[in-house]
Amino acid sequence: MDRLKEPDRSEALLLLGESFQEQGRMPESMEQLNLVSDSACHAVVSRRNVLQLFAKRYVGSRSLDDNRRLAFQLLDEADLAVETNTRLRALWMAATCIRDLREAALLSEVQARLDRESWLDLSTEDKAEFALARAFCFYFSGENRRSVGFVTEIVRELEARGISNSVYLSLITGLAAMHASLGDYPGAVQLGVKAVRVASRVGAERRMRMAAGNLSLAHCRMGNVPAQLHWANKSAAPLDGSYGLFHHYQVQHLRAQAYAMMGRTLESLEALAEGDQVNGFPVPTYLRQAWHLKKADVFALLGRGAEALRSARAGTANGLSKSQSDLFSGPHARWSARVAVEDGEGMSAVRNMLRGHLEAGDRLDRLDQIEILNAMVWMDAKEGIVSQAEQAEMWRRLGEVPIGVTNQLRLLGMLDL
Repeated sequence: MDRLKEPDRSEALLLLGESFQEQGRMPESMEQLNLVSDSACHAVVSRRNVLQLFAKRYVGSRSLDDNRRLAFQLLDEADLAVETNTRLRALWMAATCIRDLREAALLSEVQARLDRESWLDLSTEDKAEFALARAFCFYFSGENRRSVGFVTEIVRELEARGISNSVYLSLITGLAAMHASLGDYPGAVQLGVKAVRVASRVGAERRMRMAAGNLSLAHCRMGNVPAQLHWANKSAAPLDGSYGLFHHYQVQHLRAQAYAMMGRTLESLEALAEGDQVNGFPVPTYLRQAWHLKKADVFALLGRGAEALRSARAGTANGLSKSQSDLFSGPHARWSARVAVEDGEGMSAVRNMLRGHLEAGDRLDRLDQIEILNAMVWMDAKEGIVSQAEQAEMWRRLGEVPIGVTNQLRLLGMLDL
């Protein structure tokens, strides 16, 4: 590299930094990108800036305000980009911040810029970048069905052209998660296995672990506990800049739950303890709430009722009476109902909250819809209220999903009506 002169040197450093980034090696990516000269051509500097901003999210401990600034800086870079591919990459990278920031303004800004793009004028590679940005927007706004159809179309086009790059990998990894959110767990497994194979082939360890986490979740829903544990263990990684808190909490919960279902109490508790270790990373409110509720589920599966209620109260009290994210509205509904019944108060407020959730309809994950209805039926039964229509609807919906969902609710005591 030292023998190269400008502009070749900066172009080579940019390619190397991008390659490291696609493998999930963010610190190494940042190191190379920082060496790109500010005097390089505008296209090179523009792409360097975009990749640097994205890498910063995963290097060191950053606050939510820091990440918010990064997201809007990515939008600024999208506006300044001279190359279409760089502009679209900046947009989907900005869109990835929506999950943690929960900021409608960011979603609107990304969507507005995407609306200005001319789909017919895009190359196949650029369509993939566009599709990734649009898919994130659909997914985070609850439009899962639109997201699946849109992404499936571009994935087929990429496969027909033999394109198997990092964006393709991101698309099929995301598509697996979307299928799971709609209750198509076999479809999620099929796509997840494909994503793991592609990621392993191209050396993208970070994405391989993310795909493995999605596989574990799908097997959890289907009741395949050994497979759930297998993929969760493959997905587990030390919490550092390359692996976010969402992934960390999800994997440790899946491990703890699987061990609990197997009767391996000590290992289940050890997984929960690992989940508690966040290494100083700032925890968004919605993730802090979700972790308390997921821990409550595991404690309940282990037969530790007092600890389950203590964890549940931490996730439903002190400003957390409302679900902080649609992604975890099912567990929040369950434990809001159980805490209210245990305390003998607040049931009317919880019931109103549950009805509000039910009215959200398809905006929610299919499983969350079932869990909310189940919480309503369970709480009513504890109060001596029996709605034959609601019970029949609950059993109908449970009959449409794999047995793993029903088994977990039964073990949690939520089918004791």
